[in-house]
Amino acid sequence: MFVRGTVLSHDGHLARVRICHGEYCGGCGHHSADQTQVELDATDPVGVRAGQRVELRNEPVRMLRMMLFVFWFPLLAAALGAWGGDMLAARVGASSAVLATLAGVLALAAAALAVRAVGQRTRPGTGLVVTRVIPDGETCAVPSESIG
Repeated sequence: MFVRGTVLSHDGHLARVRICHGEYCGGCGHHSADQTQVELDATDPVGVRAGQRVELRNEPVRMLRMMLFVFWFPLLAAALGAWGGDMLAARVGASSAVLATLAGVLALAAAALAVRAVGQRTRPGTGLVVTRVIPDGETCAVPSESIG
């Protein structure tokens, strides 16, 4: 998927780019839903300068993986924790509801910590790459790969 944006700043191989919120994502959690534009970091193999309009490519497979990890992994962990707590309660003769709830909440907390740890280790710009500088006057929204 290709999106377009404007380079705000550049530092080494990382560019800070402003893009239209609706064009890139729908509810990614990095900004408020009522923002019309969002600023993101992108890997820059092209060598852009501030003020240039650029075309960026995001990696849909990476976005799908992160969506599954961030949204579904904690829910699955909580469900498995609650199920494990229920099974443990049956073995020890404790209150099933209390132990299942406690185990589910603990599993959810552990999953949230895992998601946070992965987020802190993820390098800025990962998943969004500058593919080219858009020449002045170009208004066509066709990706460069499909022109030809």
